[in-house]
Amino acid sequence: MRALALAFLACSLALPTAAQSLIDPDRAWLRRQADVVELRALSDPRGAAEQARELKARLRADNRPGDGERAQLERRLERIAAGPALSPVPPAPPRTSEPLPTSLERERELFVSERDPLRTADLLLARAAEGLLEGRLDAARSDLSLAAAELAVLQAEGVNSPALEQARRRLAELEARLSAP
Repeated sequence: MRALALAFLACSLALPTAAQSLIDPDRAWLRRQADVVELRALSDPRGAAEQARELKARLRADNRPGDGERAQLERRLERIAAGPALSPVPPAPPRTSEPLPTSLERERELFVSERDPLRTADLLLARAAEGLLEGRLDAARSDLSLAAAELAVLQAEGVNSPALEQARRRLAELEARLSAP
């Protein structure tokens, strides 16, 4: 009975220290800050690296003995402070065709008699081809439908030229590539 009482007393004295080490408010705060810094590293790698160095210094200033959690937290902060291995956002591919007018400019162009629907259709077809190569299928589909509308305007006007026929063939080819699995 005496042994049981001593064991109970030892457990009751050890329990608060074990619970305290599991729920240390300072360490919990540092873990949350490390989470925030990791998220910031996605959009602002330099700022996150600086913030990680500050948190690491704060962790080292803490005079408590090291444990597995502290070592893991230091490794996370070191990885963030080192900076990204790869750029978080890949650079945009260079555009080969000249830019199309914005929608407002396009609406203005609808009322201008010097507008060339064949040139606009060619630009749309080039942009649709780029969209297919880059995997932007919705944008390519939209560009192809606008190009078809421009070619329909030429057909309604009675225009029949080799350039128009070439644009129609290119439109049909791109539509086939778009519908292929």
